[in-house]
Amino acid sequence: MKNVLFVVLTIFVVILLSCSKDEQSKNTYKNFKVENLHDDLAFQKYLLDFQVQASKLNDEEKLRRYISDGKLDQSEIENFPKLFGYIDSKKYWEERKEINDIRLTLINNYNLVDVSVEQIKEEVLKAFETSPQLYSFEVGLMDEIDEFDDECERIRRNCLLSVASEAAIMHTTCLSLDLSLIAGALCHGAAVLYQWTAGNNCNEEAARCRAGKKG
Repeated sequence: MKNVLFVVLTIFVVILLSCSKDEQSKNTYKNFKVENLHDDLAFQKYLLDFQVQASKLNDEEKLRRYISDGKLDQSEIENFPKLFGYIDSKKYWEERKEINDIRLTLINNYNLVDVSVEQIKEEVLKAFETSPQLYSFEVGLMDEIDEFDDECERIRRNCLLSVASEAAIMHTTCLSLDLSLIAGALCHGAAVLYQWTAGNNCNEEAARCRAGKKG
């Protein structure tokens, strides 16, 4: 599984490098304080959208194949939405455009092209801590984690939350670049693939925990 994660992260880096050649944004930045980013409802919506996307992924191998070369041909563009359960591909790309518009607004408001990765990471983690939607979605819309006595389940949930935060940071790295709609889908697709693969690691860790208790 670690080898698979390495491949996914390599794909992510390749996509970022290929996308970095895109023309940089020429917006006039509004210079909102980046320390308030986690409270921005648009930022929380941006993060939540990709948590939902990750939960809908239905063909991990095909997604890996589609994004492996950092580009999509016409056939892949038409079939890409189906990987996330969309029957109407037009609806998928319309929603991607809406999220892309949010991305551009956040870049403009917070000058994210000049914000450090560490600052972005801090804001992502704060968003997961302060947004009930982000937290509850990732732990499966269940009760508070402290109400569970199963140590292995606690391990699994904490692991999933950590993976979700890491994937969100990857999504936010996509946010800080000036990407086309297709390039953005590739960048976020790599982050979704990472979350899916690493999330399986969490489930396997919990299974080993339970097996150890039975033994």
